[in-house]
Amino acid sequence: MSNKERGLRRMLQIKDILWRRSDNQHKINLDIITNALEIAGFTADPRTVRNDIRRLNKQEECIQITREGKEDKFCYIDEKREFTLAELRMLVDCIQSSRFITTQQSTSLINKLKKQTSDNCASDIQKQVIIFKRVKSPKNHVFESIGIIHQAIIQNKKIAFRYWKWNVHKSKTYHNDNQEYVLSPYLLEYRDDYYYLIGYEKKSDKVKTFRIDKLVEVRLMEEDRDKNDKTAVLHPEIYSKKQIHMFGGEEMKVRLRGKNDIVGVIIDQYGSENIIVPEENNYFSVSVNVEISEQFYGWVAGLGDNITIIHPEEAVDGFRNHIDKIRNLYTTI
Repeated sequence: MSNKERGLRRMLQIKDILWRRSDNQHKINLDIITNALEIAGFTADPRTVRNDIRRLNKQEECIQITREGKEDKFCYIDEKREFTLAELRMLVDCIQSSRFITTQQSTSLINKLKKQTSDNCASDIQKQVIIFKRVKSPKNHVFESIGIIHQAIIQNKKIAFRYWKWNVHKSKTYHNDNQEYVLSPYLLEYRDDYYYLIGYEKKSDKVKTFRIDKLVEVRLMEEDRDKNDKTAVLHPEIYSKKQIHMFGGEEMKVRLRGKNDIVGVIIDQYGSENIIVPEENNYFSVSVNVEISEQFYGWVAGLGDNITIIHPEEAVDGFRNHIDKIRNLYTTI
């Protein structure tokens, strides 16, 4: 190995030492750097290390040098890293709360994220890692399924899969009489700690939603995706605002009347582009496009007397029937 090559490797090693062992809050001196270099198989005096750091800064300006007492201290500048500590903590929180990711996958992903910051910050992140007492997927096939679905969307192909469910004996059974579903996949949506696949099924002529961790034996097909009026609206900004959770139904424009206190709930669910009409006595009304379903009625019921469906009559009657069915369950108790 030439001196030039060895000098380049030593400089990169210094960069790695500073990346791992320092940050804005934890600076290190020349002794720590030279000792770490020796452990890595390099010999360098303080003057050589200073020259290498200057060369690094000419290229990237990533190393901060400060004078503390009688010695210089060095650190890899936090702002030069790809992720801030706050961003890493947010990503870790998302991984921990995702039920579709197995515990093993969660640990692997968090360890990868910890490599994006200093050892000290990574230690702080680890201290905040909480093992949630919640159900996480026991299967490792989810990432593979997502990869196939992404490939199908990019290549404009259909996919086939089986879809499982629990029975009362806590055993797995399969929807669709244990037969494969054939779907034109269009959207992947992360919602309520799970990943969902949204696509068009030609057999039923319906747009359907499936939870990805319940898909098995996902395979890419040679047949191109179906395209029609129903698939034309399968765009994230359009479709997610029409649906309440995963059970879609007939689409219609519904007018709602609510108390001013819940206007934020409506905007969060349906977006700010809908016209909010102020009314008397601290009420407002708004028209939104929704897919009528039991889930939509359940969402309305969950808001109690804060909201009312006022149009069309078909939606009003549907909600009355929804409430009556629930009431009838309790008449004989």
